This record gives sequence, structure tokens and C-alpha cells, in this order.
Amino acid sequence: EVWLYASGDMFDALDTDFTNIQAKVIVLSAGGSIGSSDNHLGIDLKGSLSGIDRWSSTITATATNNIWLEETSGDMNVRNIYAGGDVGLYADQSIIDAVDLTDATDPMSAVDTSTEPQQLGIDIIGDSITLHAGYGIGTAENEIDIDSRGGTLTAFSEGTNLYIVETTGDVLLAQIGTAGF
Repeated sequence: EVWLYASGDMFDALDTDFTNIQAKVIVLSAGGSIGSSDNHLGIDLKGSLSGIDRWSSTITATATNNIWLEETSGDMNVRNIYAGGDVGLYADQSIIDAVDLTDATDPMSAVDTSTEPQQLGIDIIGDSITLHAGYGIGTAENEIDIDSRGGTLTAFSEGTNLYIVETTGDVLLAQIGTAGF
């Protein structure tokens, strides 16, 4: 596991496409931003979402400002992403709703075991939200649940489908699409 806290920003100092953090569980918290729109912080989650341990192989990220993350190999299994500003998530394969929390505004709250993960528990909170995946975003059985707080949604999958639910208010579409048919 990697638990990393910064009172200010958390950036990729090498400014490369390489993985910056590799672990089974990654928890990031910053008083400023995590990554930047032109230099995402590269992560690589090891493990899978199998069995009863739904906490394994997940990303949790909290920032006062923006969050820009890139899963460099495989799926990005989202536990919770909570930003005071914009969110940009990029995944080599898919962006998956790993678990739902009892309180989406508290990223360290307990996993909600009272319902199946496909229930409407917010996974990503931010102003404008950008999601880009090599294969898919969410699944038909378990969508990615967002709260864009009146900002825009940009989502693109180079593979198959997009399954995204705006849980609060209107969704303002900037651009969405898939390359697969």
C-alpha cells in the first residue's frame, strides 16, 4: 500500500509518461493539486477486484484543487476521487467503480456494505470532469457515478461503452463518445 499526503501540491517531477506510484492500494491527499492537466500523475494499481475484499487494488484521491491521474497499465479501480476543482482520469484499460462509500464527501469513510456496488454511491466529485479510457468507463451493471457540481463532463472510450450517472442535478456535456461499435 502507498499512503501519500502533501500539504501543498503533488506532481510528477520527471514530467514523463512513466508510472510514479505502483501499489495494490493507493491513497493520495493534497492541500493543493494532484498532477496537472498537461502532466498527469502516473499510477499502476496491482491486483484485481475479485473476491470479498472490495478494498483491494483501488485508488482514493483527495485534493483541495484539481486531480489529474493516469492509470498506466490496466484498469483504474476507483474507490473515491474528491476534488475542490477539476478532475481528469485516464486509464490504459477501463475506469471501474470499485466500491461505494457511506459518505462520498469523506474519502476515508467506510465502504457501504448495505448495498451492492452498483447502487448510486458517488465515485467522483469535482467541477469539470474528464474521463478517458482505452477500453470502457463503468459497466452496464455498475456505472461510474459522478457529481460534476455544475461543471462539464468530457468522456471518451477508445473501446466499447460509457456507463456514467450524474447523481446530482444536470449534466453539462462538453464531449462524449466511443470509438468501438
